[in-house]
Amino acid sequence: MANPFRGELQVSLGGKAYKTRMTVDGCMQAESACGTSLVRIATKLSEGDLTVMDIANVLTPAFKGGGNDVDQTKVAKIIYEAGLAAGMRVCGEILANVLMAGKSDDEDNDEEGVEKNELETTE
Repeated sequence: MANPFRGELQVSLGGKAYKTRMTVDGCMQAESACGTSLVRIATKLSEGDLTVMDIANVLTPAFKGGGNDVDQTKVAKIIYEAGLAAGMRVCGEILANVLMAGKSDDEDNDEEGVEKNELETTE
C-alpha cells in the first residue's frame, strides 16, 4: 500500500497496479532526461505536447522509487501496451503528486495554519 506522507502514489496502468514514489533524485533524472523542469513537463502534458519518451522518462524513476524492478525499455513497453492515453494519465497523476509535495486532495492546505504551526514550534 502506498504511503502518501512519503510521496508514494498507487497508480494503475495496463490493468496492473504499481506503487510509485518520485524521489528528489528521480525528479532530477526526469528533468535531465526531458531537458526541462517538472513544471514545464506538466505544462507540455496539459497541452498534449509530451512525447512517449518524455512520459517514460517521468514514469521510470517514479516506478523505480516505488520499488518496482523496471528499466526504461520495460516502462515504454508498459505504456505501449496500456495505451498512450493511459500513460499520459498516470504521468499526470505522478507530476501532480510531486508538484503538490505528495499531499492528498483531502489534506488541509491552509497557508495560515502552516504559518501558525511554524510560529508555535519556533517559540
